[in-house]
Amino acid sequence: MLQEFLAGIEGHRPGHGGSILTYLAVRVGDDWVLYRGQIVLKAPRKGGLMSSVETKNIRVAECYIKEIGVELEQILLRASEGELLVPGGILDIPKGDRIALWQNIVPFHGFGLQMQSRQAALYILGDNKHKYLPQPMSDWEIRSASTPYDSIKELLGHFGLDDGPDSIGLEVIAAEVAAVDFASEVSGGVSTIRMRLARGLDPEKAALGYKLIHQGNVVDRTTIDGRDMTWVEEGDFNIGYFELKTPAASVLQCFANYDGVTQHFGWLGDLEATQNPRRTAYETIDPSLTYIADVIERAGTKGYPSRDFEAVVSWIFWMLGFSPAYIGGATGKSEAADIVVNTPLGDMAIIECTTGHLKPDQKLAVLKSRVLSIRKKLEASAQGHLQVLGVIATSLAREHIEHEVESARSLGICVLSKEDILDLSGRSILLPDAGNIYQVMLRNAAQA
Repeated sequence: MLQEFLAGIEGHRPGHGGSILTYLAVRVGDDWVLYRGQIVLKAPRKGGLMSSVETKNIRVAECYIKEIGVELEQILLRASEGELLVPGGILDIPKGDRIALWQNIVPFHGFGLQMQSRQAALYILGDNKHKYLPQPMSDWEIRSASTPYDSIKELLGHFGLDDGPDSIGLEVIAAEVAAVDFASEVSGGVSTIRMRLARGLDPEKAALGYKLIHQGNVVDRTTIDGRDMTWVEEGDFNIGYFELKTPAASVLQCFANYDGVTQHFGWLGDLEATQNPRRTAYETIDPSLTYIADVIERAGTKGYPSRDFEAVVSWIFWMLGFSPAYIGGATGKSEAADIVVNTPLGDMAIIECTTGHLKPDQKLAVLKSRVLSIRKKLEASAQGHLQVLGVIATSLAREHIEHEVESARSLGICVLSKEDILDLSGRSILLPDAGNIYQVMLRNAAQA
């Protein structure tokens, strides 16, 4: 299993110069045991590592893989044998009642799919996790850290670690090495289409496919080979670009490929003349959706109250073709659902907005109750054929809520993170298509 994973990413390894290990370890006697670890194989990114957090029995830290001093193959081989190498030491990975540590490959990691990226994952799992961080003692201990957290779940979420599986162990994610560059410029006349490629990889093995849409119809589709692009160095990436004749109000769906494999896809559009009349009307007061992006980015901070975030979410759904009712912002209706939206066919989504975590025992439970109540009312009115979906929208990045997503899906609730909301905002350049977007959200809620 390990060799199969390594063979699958072999050609991408020169582009993984920014690979990072993040881990939470617990003290057991005189030793440290890995509770949850994650290695992300990726290109370098701006910004440094997060500061470590440590108490007497709990430690969370990040390091670059190159700091460990041995090759990735050796790190993973030792991990499969029960020891994770970290700077200055070793973390045990007990197998418990297993004959050996369990290994599994997931070709498409769920987070990558949400980001329209190809990310393969390897899991090396051991003993049952519950004996290593007993509750409530562990939550009380982490509250005493010099950088305090309310709970282990909050700590894991802040460091982007998933608390999903019942086993301790290591997750290894091979991130995409090529991506559509959203700094591309699309306009009526000539557009400049760009892709990003991790430094260290061969631009001649890259390619960018596209589908050109005008007035709702596909008018061109082809793939541009990396050898036919102009390449420049930009930070830690190589940028490949080419020019393309495009009519006004064009939209392109682009596919970034490397060595014959699609790594990422995304939408580009002519922001000066969109195909969507709702967005065109909205942009008379908010050109390029600058205010929407600003509120999503800063929601919950000083000067950006949560009700602004709720309003922005309702506007996005309106531009996408839904009929929204922003209820929660009204005086005296703070206990109601924040937003209710309908598709043209009448199917309904009950949307709860938050600038923080999902809180399974609070927000999610209340949202589920509201969904069931509305379904019951519809059935009593002979309208039980209409679908009712619970949706929770948060301004937090997906890496900070990943450990809560499965709790939401187990209740049949769709989760929209900051990235998802920004993606929906970007999709508003297309003609309104509430029905298809609703079906995507239904599938999102059913992925438990």
